[in-house]
Amino acid sequence: MTALFTSPYPPYDPTDKSGDCHTLSLESQKDGADQTTLDAKIAEGKTIIEKLSKLKYQMGRDHPLEPIPDDGESGIEVYNQELSRLAGLHKNTWFTAPWLYAELDDPFGTEASTSYRLMRAYCAMTTHWNTFDPFLSQKMSTFSQSGTSIRQIAASIHELEFGKSTLDNEKLAILFREMLQMCLWGNATDLSLLTHMSAVDIEHLQAVGKDAQAARQQFILKDDQEQLWKHLSSLEAGRVDFVLDNSGFELFTDLVFADFLVTYTPYVSTVYFHPKLIPWFVSDVTPPDFWQTFTSLLEPSFFPTPVGDTSAPPSESLAHMVARWKKYLEQGVFNLSVPSDTPLGGHAPAAEFWTSPWPCWNMEIHAPELFETLKKSDLVIFKGDLNYRKLVGDVRWPAWTPFQTAIGPLAGSFPLLSLRTNKADVVVGVEKGIAERLDSSASSATVIPDPIREHKRGPSNADRHVGILILGGGVAGVIAARTFHEQGIDDFLVVEARDELGGRLRSATFGGKTIELGANWIQGTQTGTGPANPILTLAKKHNVQMQFNDMYGSMTTYDDTGAVDYLDVFDASVNAFVNHTVYSGELIDFHYGSWTNFLYAGARLTQNLVDLSSRSVYNLMGVKPQDAHTKAAEYFNIDFEYAQKPDQNSGIAGSWNNNFTYDIDQGGFSDENLLSIDQRGFKAFIQEEAKTFLKSRQLRLNSTVKTISWSGSDVKIALKDGTTISADYALCTFSLGVLQNDDVRFIPELPDYKSEAIASMTMATYTKIFLKFPVKFWFNTEVGISTSAIWFPDSFYKSRWDSTLIQSVGGILYGRASTTSNSYLGQGDYSKRIEALPDSQVKGEVLDVLRSMFPNITIPTPLDFYFPRWHSDPLYRGSYSNWPPSFVKQHHDNLRSNVGRLYFAGEATSTKYYGFLHGAYFEGLDIAKSIIQCLEHKGCARLEHFDTAKNAIPYGIRIST
Repeated sequence: MTALFTSPYPPYDPTDKSGDCHTLSLESQKDGADQTTLDAKIAEGKTIIEKLSKLKYQMGRDHPLEPIPDDGESGIEVYNQELSRLAGLHKNTWFTAPWLYAELDDPFGTEASTSYRLMRAYCAMTTHWNTFDPFLSQKMSTFSQSGTSIRQIAASIHELEFGKSTLDNEKLAILFREMLQMCLWGNATDLSLLTHMSAVDIEHLQAVGKDAQAARQQFILKDDQEQLWKHLSSLEAGRVDFVLDNSGFELFTDLVFADFLVTYTPYVSTVYFHPKLIPWFVSDVTPPDFWQTFTSLLEPSFFPTPVGDTSAPPSESLAHMVARWKKYLEQGVFNLSVPSDTPLGGHAPAAEFWTSPWPCWNMEIHAPELFETLKKSDLVIFKGDLNYRKLVGDVRWPAWTPFQTAIGPLAGSFPLLSLRTNKADVVVGVEKGIAERLDSSASSATVIPDPIREHKRGPSNADRHVGILILGGGVAGVIAARTFHEQGIDDFLVVEARDELGGRLRSATFGGKTIELGANWIQGTQTGTGPANPILTLAKKHNVQMQFNDMYGSMTTYDDTGAVDYLDVFDASVNAFVNHTVYSGELIDFHYGSWTNFLYAGARLTQNLVDLSSRSVYNLMGVKPQDAHTKAAEYFNIDFEYAQKPDQNSGIAGSWNNNFTYDIDQGGFSDENLLSIDQRGFKAFIQEEAKTFLKSRQLRLNSTVKTISWSGSDVKIALKDGTTISADYALCTFSLGVLQNDDVRFIPELPDYKSEAIASMTMATYTKIFLKFPVKFWFNTEVGISTSAIWFPDSFYKSRWDSTLIQSVGGILYGRASTTSNSYLGQGDYSKRIEALPDSQVKGEVLDVLRSMFPNITIPTPLDFYFPRWHSDPLYRGSYSNWPPSFVKQHHDNLRSNVGRLYFAGEATSTKYYGFLHGAYFEGLDIAKSIIQCLEHKGCARLEHFDTAKNAIPYGIRIST
């Protein structure tokens, strides 16, 4: 007994709920029926509609699939047995069942084998609708718009008759390639994708001239034409079988190809066509479709000549060609694989397999009669995407898997050819290098570019149109995408300039370890059962390796003379910073060194007092660092956190920003930090989260946005490569620095209030400089702070050359296991300065600092040196935002507000958590919800903005003009 073949890879799952909507037509016409019959037909029609509505509801909510009811037709037992098996595997819902069993891309936005079989059952179990095809009117309407191309092809074929005697093997080979290309691209009218195409669009896709064929050659990744022609030209009066795909124009091109083979070559004498028995995947050929095609082709009024088009080819050639085909049918040259009178849903064992959930691997077991029939063929041509997927089982084969491997036991059973334009994830037979290059570029939704989708233009005539554009694939962008997905909205596209998701979460390999170039910590985690930082939640979910970072409790202090203990000064500075951030309205007695003063720094917020810089707050507190030790301690608390000097940092906003994260009494998470030491990179938490819902067609990597055109009706972007994409709504998550530097141009320009808000906030720069040494020569505590820099072995951080911090937690990442690395950090204006310097000069300055810290040690020459230039990079223009003293709340409201249908989100738009990763998380979540309200018509109020940001009290100064 032959065993069932099982793929080593899992099947694709239909967790992607987006798709194109199709029209189901239930048209009740009198057609001579009496009123009683008509009323009964209408009543049955209403029942069908009710069942379809229930089916749509269940699909959208991931309900368990229902068994196929006994409608007296084929396939019931097969489907229901498979459903029982899937239930045992807990994969029996619409979102978890394999694609071939329940594919979410059907007439309602999903395309499922089960859904089509259920729809057939709903009609089959009635008296008046049992032969009804709900997609017939759509199929016929699309076919009727193909008249120009059909007449052109017919005229070309007719011309061959006059030179038939001159067609030698070489000329036949050239014609064969033309016919094969035509037969391949005739698939472009697959209605499961082209749902809103105009007649002009369809004719453009169906053009079969030589220029069009040459243009399409660039889209072909696997081309076996030469081997195919060699095989065909070796036949004598051979047999070819077509496993049909779409009706209408594609079926017409199949017939033309078959006509060429039997009429103009000596190699083929018989052709068999294999249809589906029931309406399937919207436009697949059924027996009635096959015969209706001949009727339509001979009906003069079916393909109306466009008004004023005097160049349209005459229809005589078409009539002559179709007459030849009908004669071939009578003579047995052309054959339908089922009896000519087979109705919808009729019984035909040789055809039932095509609408079963089984892959072709096990055709010999599940459909032995069909298998034996195809073994008699000299070539079986499987047309279209669905048949290709049945051939390879629709599982997650690596793209470079040989086709012979992917078709399992079917390999070698009979000669076969797959003609397929790629509209689904599965693809095999692509050279590994090509597949990896295409995957890394991710320039479109699928591995093989799909010229059909590229021509689905939106209302603004863009190359592509989606419901929502998400510009930027960082934390805000990914969380926004997830929020849309969770609400059943999947018609979105994430556009990211880099080759991976993560935004400013960037890592690199240095000294054999993963180093974090950007964000490194989860700042504020969770206290008991209190609120958890969402970044912590995601890190735990995706097993990101973290470790506690005791920056305050494990420190060594240095100055220019070497190691000097001034931890008491450091502790006093920490207390001063805590007092700086106090939010209560009570007077607080501060004691800092020898200074005493009274102030309620954070309390200025509750009394609605004017903002002050952190420098001013410290001065009022009597905290006025005078020597190198107090300056170094102050640097650690302000510069190191905000990447700005105290005079550049808002005292009030800096207070709430700190407290909402670290102070549990103010709703913060906790006062501890966790350091990422995961060798996948800290970015793993957001990349792994994206994998749980994001589909390849919803992501476009390596795509830099150059212009954003916005209005009250839609948004359109232009990419660096010239591609244009439009959307009903767009969410821009670009960094504040990118917006400030005009790296992206807005059309029209942003309103003055928006531009002022963008210009008024600060994009700070936080630079890490990594060095690898042959030996360890530094301390054993986690952190080292010096009057020259801040160090985290293996990370050395520096802002103003007058402070140093070092952390020792082992290795390349902030001093983890390795003892041969250090890293140096710079912030703010200092970072901008060193980015303009050559690496050699920066390295020299860093080594000078180290020599001052360790005067009794000969500092070895670094084995390696590296630092990222965040401010200079046009994709970032800095590290994270900071709130300056002159930046008022109205400015921030304007920064966050939308313009037309263009929305903004990111850490900079977070009032509470600007500068933090969790700020980006919450903004992606909140702004996505605002867009969802618009989409669901639950109120589309504009986010708050102010035409001018004003002082609460007028200046009282008169200016003469």
